[in-house]
Amino acid sequence: MTRLGSGLFVKQWNVREGDFETFIYSYVVIIIEYCVALALFKVAIILEWVYLFIPRATRNTFYWICCGMIGANCSLYLATILCTDYACTPREKIWRRYLPGTCIDVNMFNVIITSIHLVFDIAMLLVPHRIIWKLSLSAKQRVGVSAVFSVGIMTCMCAAGRVASAVHTTTNLTYDFSTHLIWGTAECSTAGLIFCVPALPIAFRDPFQFPSIGIRLREKLGFFFSQDSSADSSQRLSRPQPSQRGTHPDVTPWVDEDSVVNLTDLQPVRTRSSGGVNQLQEEEFASFYDGGILRTTEIAITTSENPGVAITPRHPGHTHPWLDCESSD
Repeated sequence: MTRLGSGLFVKQWNVREGDFETFIYSYVVIIIEYCVALALFKVAIILEWVYLFIPRATRNTFYWICCGMIGANCSLYLATILCTDYACTPREKIWRRYLPGTCIDVNMFNVIITSIHLVFDIAMLLVPHRIIWKLSLSAKQRVGVSAVFSVGIMTCMCAAGRVASAVHTTTNLTYDFSTHLIWGTAECSTAGLIFCVPALPIAFRDPFQFPSIGIRLREKLGFFFSQDSSADSSQRLSRPQPSQRGTHPDVTPWVDEDSVVNLTDLQPVRTRSSGGVNQLQEEEFASFYDGGILRTTEIAITTSENPGVAITPRHPGHTHPWLDCESSD
């Protein structure tokens, strides 16, 4: 728009006819791109909710609500694209108003469609909080998680700005549509932020990736995402640490306070139920050892039947062998 047309926020009476056509044509293209971008953003956000809040292979009420929201979201933006692209007959009349033909009431259409988008954004803001406040977390942690998923308030504010700009549309289209486009650009930007915010703590999970910034931010924000303080402390105690080999001489290897065995000195072994211990090759367990797995246990259960011994049920009515036993006080 700024390169080929008159730019944004220019009064229509200061715009030449050719620049006005370029402006309206660009406006239609940008609205279509806006609908495609927001449709993809919102589908990604809803799928992120499914990944975070719904266990695998679970089909609960929240799952079907998310499926319904995906269908409604795609239908809404597809209808917006079609109505915007075919607002006039012939279509060229959309940006060349002097051509003969008919058009829908574009101003009324903008008011209705932006209002529907605002309602949908508010619904997306409220839906995840129903799950968040049922999580097994403390009140402080629920507030923290709820605050993370409340970033959508900014998107609702931008959608409300689009509604306001559509309501106050006058004959000065180049100026009024500029406001409409700016609010739409902000709405797309905040929708992308909504998708990314829940994943931000992952960036600071590994303190060696960001030695100084990561540790400080994790100390500040970590309590929002841990289940509780006791679980967090137990995870710190049970977290596997790097081997003592190659560490700095000032760093003391981690030792369990309740044991005299240094966990970093344990070697990976596999224990079988028969009592035998097989020491495997070091290279076979190299990946496991680096990841913290020090011991695996295999339990073998064998069953046998003696066809020569007939078992007479004590209770003839029982057809299951585990019920054929004597009760004792």
